[in-house]
Amino acid sequence: MVVKTITVTEEAYNALKHLKKDEQSFSEIIIEISSEKKGDISGFLGILKNKSKELAEMRKEIKKRKGEINKESSEREKKIRKRLNDIT
Repeated sequence: MVVKTITVTEEAYNALKHLKKDEQSFSEIIIEISSEKKGDISGFLGILKNKSKELAEMRKEIKKRKGEINKESSEREKKIRKRLNDIT
């Protein structure tokens, strides 16, 4: 097994030490923590349950705002092009 040395702050060390069980190595606790953080989002799925109406309203608002932004951008572009044509 290859071993790497890392430097952590005392605060980070104490946080790891607090989480570590007597029989665990620091490597094991770091692997445990990092594996908990990635991949499985199933714990968050309940947050969106029964929110279809709210999500539909949010999508509608986003679509509306995108349309407004596109219109504003188009109007700005037309003004800039007109000014450039007036200069030349």
